[in-house]
Amino acid sequence: MKKRRISLESVTNEYGIRINRACMSCAHKDYTRARKLRLCCVTLNQVSQYHVCEKWTLSEQLEKAGSGNGVVRDKKTKAVIIS
Repeated sequence: MKKRRISLESVTNEYGIRINRACMSCAHKDYTRARKLRLCCVTLNQVSQYHVCEKWTLSEQLEKAGSGNGVVRDKKTKAVIIS
């Protein structure tokens, strides 16, 4: 069985990382693993991970993706764990 390819519009953050524009990268998503529901906090509708609406906003974590220059840092101490 062939998988269906979904074509998504993408945006680039300030560090040059390409990010797909969909619910999966939106700041307004709320995902509950226990119930396997993905909700939009703006419209309060159940949506799929590929859903895109006019209120889409890039999440804070993905805005910062690529800023660490390839290192993993401890959240509290900011010490380099992996370089």
